[in-house]
Amino acid sequence: MLEAWILPVAMMLAVAVLLLAPLVEAGGTSIRCGSFFCPFKKRDVSVEFVEQGALGLGKAVDVHSCSAFQDPRKVACSKRCLKLLASTDSFASAGTVIR
Repeated sequence: MLEAWILPVAMMLAVAVLLLAPLVEAGGTSIRCGSFFCPFKKRDVSVEFVEQGALGLGKAVDVHSCSAFQDPRKVACSKRCLKLLASTDSFASAGTVIR
């Protein structure tokens, strides 16, 4: 038999997650930078991603700059690395927040 306290505690945790999730999502923007092998350009690149969210739990929403281009601030590609990043999430944990 379940202890009497388990259900109320589980319900309080669920409510806390539901209340805090929007705060994490709307936490602001930052720039996260790092380097990786770009499978689309077939070379190592240094990239700055615009990240939306807070507490390191945000998600990349745009590419701020990329060393694969002559002018890194003029990213002239379809930014498929954003989808790659979302599916692997490896860059987000290894990147560095710079602002």
